[in-house]
Amino acid sequence: MKRIYLLFSLLIGCIYLHAAIYNVMDFGAKADGKTIDSPVINRAIEAAAQAGGGTVYLPAGEYACYSIRLKSNIHIYLEQGTRIIAAFPGKEEGYDTAEPNEHNKYQDFGHSHWKNSLIWGIGLENITISGPGLIYGKGLTREESRLPGVGNKAISLKDCRNVTLKDLSMLHCGHFALLATGVDHLTIMNLKVDTNRDGFDIDCCRNVRISQCTVNSPWDDAIVLKASYGLGRFQDTENVTISDCYVSGFDKGSVMDGTWQLDEPQAPDHGFRTGRIKLGKYDETPNRNITITNCTFKNVQRGVGTHAAIVGCYHSNIRIENNKFINIPGYAIIATNYINSSIKNNEITDCASGIIFRDMAITLYPSEKGNKSKTPKISSKSVIANNKIEITDKKYKNVNYGIQLLGEYRSKKKGNIPKGDYRVYGVQVYGNEITLKNASYGIWLNGTGKIRVNNNVINMQVPKKASGKSGGTVVRVISSKGSRINGNTIINTSKNKNKKLYRGIELIGKKAGSASGNKFKGFAKKQQTIKRKS
Repeated sequence: MKRIYLLFSLLIGCIYLHAAIYNVMDFGAKADGKTIDSPVINRAIEAAAQAGGGTVYLPAGEYACYSIRLKSNIHIYLEQGTRIIAAFPGKEEGYDTAEPNEHNKYQDFGHSHWKNSLIWGIGLENITISGPGLIYGKGLTREESRLPGVGNKAISLKDCRNVTLKDLSMLHCGHFALLATGVDHLTIMNLKVDTNRDGFDIDCCRNVRISQCTVNSPWDDAIVLKASYGLGRFQDTENVTISDCYVSGFDKGSVMDGTWQLDEPQAPDHGFRTGRIKLGKYDETPNRNITITNCTFKNVQRGVGTHAAIVGCYHSNIRIENNKFINIPGYAIIATNYINSSIKNNEITDCASGIIFRDMAITLYPSEKGNKSKTPKISSKSVIANNKIEITDKKYKNVNYGIQLLGEYRSKKKGNIPKGDYRVYGVQVYGNEITLKNASYGIWLNGTGKIRVNNNVINMQVPKKASGKSGGTVVRVISSKGSRINGNTIINTSKNKNKKLYRGIELIGKKAGSASGNKFKGFAKKQQTIKRKS
């Protein structure tokens, strides 16, 4: 009797499982690459939603589509050989019209609308898009087109919950491969994205996991984490982990086809190969609890970080750890307005500059909402430790630093930026190994206070043909009251025999802190520790 009951239960389960799969071919899809199949796919999605949810199955074939409208409790599965192709809009048909948004003054057009996309969902929950198929944004634009029927994003999600994107490939996706705004519990796993503008833009989202993804975006950012006011309410981006991802700036499409080329001209609106992970500056809603770990960055302008910020807005608990940066013509890591954060155990190779950590008024923006910004004296309580940094002979805005800490005190208002103390306080810099293969600076402190630089090993290895003819300084300290430079090993193995060109430690000004217990190798005695007024 029990055996019969078990067999009956399995039979009912199989019937239920079969009923929960909606094959778009059964709804009339052609999958011939010519017929617009999005109306059919939308009918399958609607049928599944009315039944309480299910899997919408797309077997192998080419599905020319305009807007695909997601519903709650839906899993869209792309089989091997399946290609969803964004069609070019026609005179009478195209993508859904961009919806009105009264809060669009805080974002550009692309960030402010969601329906003008290949695939979109608003106010939904329990959504999965997965499978080894391809989403190809062939007919999407990367520009700010506001014409009716034009689409500019591959996937757009707003105010959604419990979303998973897994195992997909995405090619040439317009302005965004993914725009996620106000999404809670978002998982992005094993996606291969090779696109002509942004990869993933994560805005006002919480509890996000991005792992094992390849994002090649030479013409804009690979992954952006930001907190905007575009939803009309304050909402931080927080609790985000990005791990085991590969971020690059190879020619568009060449990662997807396996040729890995570097011959294409740069984007018309960018001066370098962009492709980076960026923590955005928008509004006064900061990013919090962000971890970026075990990722590789290659052939991009900058690796990861925040290059601008709002006055008085501080990103907190940012962890940039155990990553690799290779062939970066700018900064590998740039951190503006970080507190309670750590930059540790990263390997930076063949880069123009390693790490910049700053709280600097000249790079900040005033409030975009007109709120009064506070500029308190803040101790960063952050750590830069155990990084291995190699600075090579690259040219990027004449910037070459291993580690740079930079701030300033502004005694009066200038433009829209209020007066305030924008100096960097309370950062510990220890255990780093820095190799300088051009005339540059190992560690530079300017506009800081109570910084501890301890137990670092810095080796100046400038070849004869390096670009810097004036030599370099291993550690330079300017206007850094209460800072201490202790117990570091400072080595000069440069090929140029004129050792006067190379300086160990420079303490400049009355408030340059102190230096003691440092070991020098290969420096003339007078060049080991130099104190001067200016």
